Amino acid sequence: MEDSHDSMRVTRIAGSECLEIAPAFSVKPEGAGRMSEGSFRGDRFFLSNFYEAALEFGGITYGSSVAAYQAQKCSSEEDQRLFSRLSPAEAKELGGQLEPRPGWD
Repeated sequence: MEDSHDSMRVTRIAGSECLEIAPAFSVKPEGAGRMSEGSFRGDRFFLSNFYEAALEFGGITYGSSVAAYQAQKCSSEEDQRLFSRLSPAEAKELGGQLEPRPGWD
């Protein structure tokens, strides 16, 4: 199957094992989830992994720390670069579906 990147929708990431991904993301709005009331919201949102700020790691510039973190689950640079184009919510969703590279834990 060939790679298909259509406006951040992924059907497959080449070069990694077990990475067949559904073509559409089903993501919660930013800030949704298990955060406790008041944590990393409002004037503290800049402390959140979902805060959008350029972050360079391993020669790749990501849009958030959550994208950089999730990308490290991939063994190939090509796959890691995909995360540089994802929103924080998309990166978390995709990263949660990945089979991490050997040695991840």
